[in-house]
Amino acid sequence: MAAPSQINVRNLKGNWIMDKNLSDDTDPVLKLQGVGWLVRKGIGMSTVNMEFIQSTEVDPETSKPFIQLIANQTAVGGSNVGTSETRIMDWMEREHSDFIFGDVTIRCRFVNGVRDSEGNIRPDIALETPGPNGEYLKEMVYAPGEDEDDDLSGLFIQDYIVKKTGSVAEQVWGFENICGQRCLTRRVLASKGSSYKMARVVYKFIP
Repeated sequence: MAAPSQINVRNLKGNWIMDKNLSDDTDPVLKLQGVGWLVRKGIGMSTVNMEFIQSTEVDPETSKPFIQLIANQTAVGGSNVGTSETRIMDWMEREHSDFIFGDVTIRCRFVNGVRDSEGNIRPDIALETPGPNGEYLKEMVYAPGEDEDDDLSGLFIQDYIVKKTGSVAEQVWGFENICGQRCLTRRVLASKGSSYKMARVVYKFIP
């Protein structure tokens, strides 16, 4: 179903399912990132479910609060495997490892929105990916939820993921209007050297 109007990227708790009919083919992106054929095949045959667990924690060293977002992904039907990713929204570099991507470093943060000349809300991000391809991430048009028309702060999530074998993935998460429904989307731009691949993944809310 469409995402409830009160849900935004600062409140993603709950379960989501990837809509393969509305999503782009992610195989070229995964291939560029060095994911093997068998794993890509299994992912392509699977239905991907995602559970978000979101909480506010306190740094024991600085006593400052921070938002932690855990994404537990389960692929059912093709590979029947799962991964778990922890995002800390402070743009600090952290190490992560899983069987799909191997060893990576990841940075995450909330990003404000900005209105373009037509009044559309787009991510106001400083791109890490060089060249014109990065503009793909800025093309996202935000679908406001409840009481969000005037508040443009923290409407998107930006990830920057560097794999130790050389590939890079920059991602923007937000809510878009897809076929008349408000859906959670993830735009990903993967690069390695001079090669670039892009995809948009669409998630529906599971009540």
